[in-house]
Amino acid sequence: LVHNLEHGGIWISYREANDQEVADKLFELSKRFPRKVIITLRRKNDSRIAVAAWTRLLKLDRYDERAIINFIKAYRNRGPERVPD
Repeated sequence: LVHNLEHGGIWISYREANDQEVADKLFELSKRFPRKVIITLRRKNDSRIAVAAWTRLLKLDRYDERAIINFIKAYRNRGPERVPD
């Protein structure tokens, strides 16, 4: 995961394994960004959803598609090691 972030990737994690609605929405959203976006369960999140890029973090307590897309567009491909898609 860290290597993905270093190359300008985005890591989206959700806290609850039984939060199928959020998981389904996140995986569906990730299809729009087939490269450098990773979705995982992370029980240690202190928010329902966390969206991470190199040195950036967005915490959400509800699914907010617009905020997630804006974050991806703002920070994807902006890691310290520039690697083209």
